[in-house]
Amino acid sequence: MDFYPRSYILPGGYGDFKADFAASKEIWIWKPQASARGIGIKVVTKMDQVSKTKPGIVQAYLSSPLLIDGYKFDIRVYAVATSFNPLKLYIFSNGLVRFSTKRYCKVKRNSKDRSRFMHLTNYSVNKKSADFEARVDADMEACTGSKWSLLALWKHLREVRGMTTAEVDKVWSDMKEVVSKTFISAEGHFNMQMGLLSLKRHNCFEIWGVDILLDAKLKPWLVEVNTCPDLSASSPLDRAIKGALFSDTFSLVGVPVCSHNPNRHEKVEKAMQGQQGPGGAARRGESAKGTRLKKPAPPPDKFEWYDDLTAADVTMMRESEDEFRRQESTRFQRLFPPVEPGAQDRLSALFETSRASNRILLQWVRCRDNIPPRLQDLLDMKPAEREAARRGAPPRERPDAQGTPDTLVRGGSHPQLLRSVSAAGVAGVSRGKDGEKGRSSSAAARRSLVPP
Repeated sequence: MDFYPRSYILPGGYGDFKADFAASKEIWIWKPQASARGIGIKVVTKMDQVSKTKPGIVQAYLSSPLLIDGYKFDIRVYAVATSFNPLKLYIFSNGLVRFSTKRYCKVKRNSKDRSRFMHLTNYSVNKKSADFEARVDADMEACTGSKWSLLALWKHLREVRGMTTAEVDKVWSDMKEVVSKTFISAEGHFNMQMGLLSLKRHNCFEIWGVDILLDAKLKPWLVEVNTCPDLSASSPLDRAIKGALFSDTFSLVGVPVCSHNPNRHEKVEKAMQGQQGPGGAARRGESAKGTRLKKPAPPPDKFEWYDDLTAADVTMMRESEDEFRRQESTRFQRLFPPVEPGAQDRLSALFETSRASNRILLQWVRCRDNIPPRLQDLLDMKPAEREAARRGAPPRERPDAQGTPDTLVRGGSHPQLLRSVSAAGVAGVSRGKDGEKGRSSSAAARRSLVPP
C-alpha cells in the first residue's frame, strides 16, 4: 500500500522484520499490542530493542515529516460508519492537530537520541513535558499552543506557506482517499465479525479516530486507526470539536422512532437475512421471502438494474437516501459511496468482495438527481402496496391517518423523502454561545420505512 508504512506483526513476523532491518538503513517504531495513549511506544534503532516473543507491531518510521516551526505533528480525524453492508462511511470536516514538544531532528541508526517528546505526538505523552502549551480557548483558526484544529492547519498552509486553496483542498482530498482505502481494505473482516455478532445496520454504528501524518512533500500516511478514540474534553478546543462531532453523529445516524409493534425490527432483520447469500451477496431477483417483486415487465431491450430489485433493496435505498439527506445538514462529508463519479469506479474496484448492496447503492447515487420513471414508480409505492406486489395480491385500501402520502417525490435538486411528523420531529436550528449554528437532535429522527 502506498499510504501505509511497511509494518510487521510480531512475534509471527519477526524473521521478516529482521531481514528487512538488516537490508535497510531505516529506523523503526515499536507499538505493543492492545495499548493506547502512547504507552509502550518506542523508537527502534537497534535490533536488540525488539523482543522475539512480545506481541505487537513494528512499523517503518517516517523520518521526513512535515514540520511547523521545527516541530513534528500528526492529524486526528474522525470517521463514522453507519453500515458495512452496504458500506456507508463518513469523515468529520474538522479534527485535531497534535504537536510534539521538542524540536525534531532526524535520528540515525544506533543513535541514543530517542526522546518521546520529539518523536511522539500523543497528547497523553506531551502533556507531561515542561514545554507543553495548553489551549485555553476554542478559537478554531488560532495557530497557538500544542494543539490546533484542522481548520487552523489549513489556514497556516495558506497564509504562512503560501499554498493556494486548490493545493490545500488537494491535501484534504488525499487524506480522505487514505481513510476510504483503509476501511475498504477491512470491509470483509468487518462484515464477517458483524455476522458472527448478529450486528445489523439498524442497531450499530461506530466512531473511529484515524491518525494521519503528512510528510515533507505533503503526502498523507496512515499511522493508525483507533477503535476507542479519546472523546473527553481536556480543553475548550477539544470540547468545541468533539461536541460538534457528537451532535452531528447522532443527527447522521438517525435514531429510529420507537414502534408500537415489538416485532417490527425483528421482521426487518429476517427480511434482510432472507435475501443474502454467502459473503453477503443478495440473490438477485428475489424478495425478502424469496419471491420476485411483481412489477410491470420492462420491454426486453429496456432492462435496467432497478427492474430486478427486491423489497429489501428498495427499503435499503430509501433508508440510505434519508441518511444522505441528514448528512447534508451536518459537518460530515460522505466518503463511500463517493460523491465524485470518478471516485465511484476507482474505489469500487478495491473491494475484496463485490456485494450486491454496494452495487445497488452506487447505482442509486448515480441517478438520484435524475430518477428514471420506472424506478420512481417503484419508490412511489406505499409500504402496503409494495407488500401486496410482493405477495401478488391487490393492495388493501388504508388511508393515511394524517392525510399525507408516504412517498418519494420528485422536486428540488434532490428527491425528497416526505412523511407526516409530529411537532417534536420537526428539525430545528439553534444558535450556540459561540454563534455557530447548532442542530436539533430531532433532525436525526429516522422515518419508518417498513410496513407495520
